[in-house]
Amino acid sequence: MPSSLNGSNPFETRQVRLRSLLEQRKVPLLVVTKPVNIFYLTGFRGSAGVAVFGAAEPRLWVDPRYTLQAHEQAHGVRVIDEKRSLFTAVARWLRRKKPSRVGYEDGHLTCAALRQLEQESGERVRFKPAGGLVEELRAVKDASEIGTIREAGHLTAQVLQEILREVRPGVRECDLAAEIEYRMRRRGAEGAAFETIVASGARAALPHARASTKPLGTSELVILDLGAILRGYAADMTRTIYLGRPSRRIRNLYGAVLESQQGAVEAI
Repeated sequence: MPSSLNGSNPFETRQVRLRSLLEQRKVPLLVVTKPVNIFYLTGFRGSAGVAVFGAAEPRLWVDPRYTLQAHEQAHGVRVIDEKRSLFTAVARWLRRKKPSRVGYEDGHLTCAALRQLEQESGERVRFKPAGGLVEELRAVKDASEIGTIREAGHLTAQVLQEILREVRPGVRECDLAAEIEYRMRRRGAEGAAFETIVASGARAALPHARASTKPLGTSELVILDLGAILRGYAADMTRTIYLGRPSRRIRNLYGAVLESQQGAVEAI
């Protein structure tokens, strides 16, 4: 597992930062239900789980499908295997702890799940919308995250270089998209970070075109939008290719886009 700059476990370092933020906001405990936030704080990659962070020992409740995975992946939390409803288990734990206030991810937790927590944890426990507390931490990437994003970018760029020789008239958009995703997995990616876009001709003007069965034609622009996901972190790369000898109009369009890009980079 990658380490942070000071050599400690990055997940535990993030938990310390979260506790500090909770103290500043005067929120004793935070219930985290968004899977990507649980992954960010613990390393657990399951699609279901409920975690609690704050003054008490961090805990992660999972159902039996994820028991082994959670014990293998999760860092800095006590993993609890729960055969009943995860929210019932969390609510009963809160009923015993009797915290004055409990924050929750109001952008993710459903109304039904919140009602269940409120009803089963008792009247003394008050729940408070916490907004995007974890997202505030995620906005600033640590060394391990930057390294993984860079790896995902390199992997994506390598696949793009490989696929260029396959971009030729007669090849279907969907076949190119499938080949791109196959090659990303061959290089170690977990898959595509999003649905790979291959759009040619008039379809290249669609902002989020889906790869179709249309064959690529001569003297067409082809948009390739691809990105690998690696250890939970995504890359995104878009390139435009012209099949054939570009006309003056196409060269002028290319020059205008290049000039705009260089201007944007210089302005940063």
